[in-house]
Amino acid sequence: MQMYEEMNQPSYTDGIAVDIGSMVEKVWKGMREYWMQLVLLIIVITGGIFAGLSFRYTPVYEAKATYVITKTGDAAVDALITGRLSASFASVLANSGLYEEIAAEYSSGTAKGIPGTIRVVNTPSSNMMSVTVQSDNYRNTNDIMEAFTKVYPAYASKSAGTVDMSLIDKKQATEAAVNPFPFWKNICMGILAGAAAGVVLLLISSFAKKTVHKDSDMKKIVNLDCLAYIPVVKDKKRSKHLNQQKLITNKRIPEGFKQSVYSAQLRIENRMKKEECQTLVVTGSVPQEGKTTFSVNLAAALAESGKNVVLVDGDLRNPSAASMLDLKGSAAGLAEILEGKQPLQEIILDKAPGFSVLCAGMAGGNISMGLTGEKMREILDYLKAHYDYVVIDTPPSAIFTDAAILSENVDAAVYMVRQDYADVKSVEEGVDLIANTGVKMLGYVLNCTHAGISDYGKYSYRYGRYAGYGKKYGISGKED
Repeated sequence: MQMYEEMNQPSYTDGIAVDIGSMVEKVWKGMREYWMQLVLLIIVITGGIFAGLSFRYTPVYEAKATYVITKTGDAAVDALITGRLSASFASVLANSGLYEEIAAEYSSGTAKGIPGTIRVVNTPSSNMMSVTVQSDNYRNTNDIMEAFTKVYPAYASKSAGTVDMSLIDKKQATEAAVNPFPFWKNICMGILAGAAAGVVLLLISSFAKKTVHKDSDMKKIVNLDCLAYIPVVKDKKRSKHLNQQKLITNKRIPEGFKQSVYSAQLRIENRMKKEECQTLVVTGSVPQEGKTTFSVNLAAALAESGKNVVLVDGDLRNPSAASMLDLKGSAAGLAEILEGKQPLQEIILDKAPGFSVLCAGMAGGNISMGLTGEKMREILDYLKAHYDYVVIDTPPSAIFTDAAILSENVDAAVYMVRQDYADVKSVEEGVDLIANTGVKMLGYVLNCTHAGISDYGKYSYRYGRYAGYGKKYGISGKED
């Protein structure tokens, strides 16, 4: 029975409900994946905000003086006079010539202006007047205060009659500004602004980029089961090699990756037995989704379980299985067989007991035409007669028709979907193209998953019987 059901399946792009949980997971994944860019963004924004606030910062230096004003000796009357003098000071300073006299005293005879401010207030219900002078230079502040103390008492007597202004306290400005530069506050503001900008960008990206993040996203596209979640692998920096091969036989590859492959192998094998399938196509939507890595590891895992397996590199456009298995010296392969240049029996390589490889070879001319011919069917018939399972790695189905052409002559197909990578339209089109050939769609594998808020590692299974296979059979996990 066909496992792929297209009928009544809504298109993912017809309407997308905002999945807050999924967006948060995408933001978390983005933060982990692009943390260096986020740090750089925070540094740039912090530097910009710090520079801007530094440019706007003006230090303020302050001098203070306190006077007691006496006219009648009556405390209530003197307090009233003090209040009137304080309330009218701003108007007197601006309109009566007081400003010019203080400026002239400050600048030694020439009224060029006062580079600061003078503020006068009185203590409520008392005859005490407080004078505050502020400017951006502590020396100027003290000079303005000196000019004020020499000029203002005479103006006070003119305004309120003869009064006695007794200076009872005076505090000069020091080199310490009363508004210290908020260094750490500005740094923190910059960091917060940079972090907020990064989160906003990730939110915009996660909302705008319509990709497959989890199995519920795939359910909106097609009715396929998820066979396994394969976690992303980060190379352990224990060697000088830049690219560690992601093989289940590589001791440096995390157990989560290996056990996820075994989980997928077990499910795929069970379904192939149930459907009586021998040949399997592995494909995806676009390049870099991990189909070759999965194909190689699936074949190795099937061989570990005691099956006789052949891996066919059907990606004649960009072959890479031979490189993963350190078979670079093998030039001849499927292409030469299709062209009639080499016999099939002489080209198949025995990588390990139960694990054989048919490389891609050097293809030329019309690649797709070679895959449609009778020769390809003869190759598949031969492989089915001599092996328990045939695993075929193919080019991306949303870009090339090779995978669909091969699917017409095989029993089953597995679709690779890399988390948050290909847009859903490409996935939808790629799956449809393969399914419409009539091949049995066993399901899909969600690859390169990140353990975020929902830990994908919980889908992995442990099979102790697979340990030590690499040493026993000699499959290389060496890096290129």
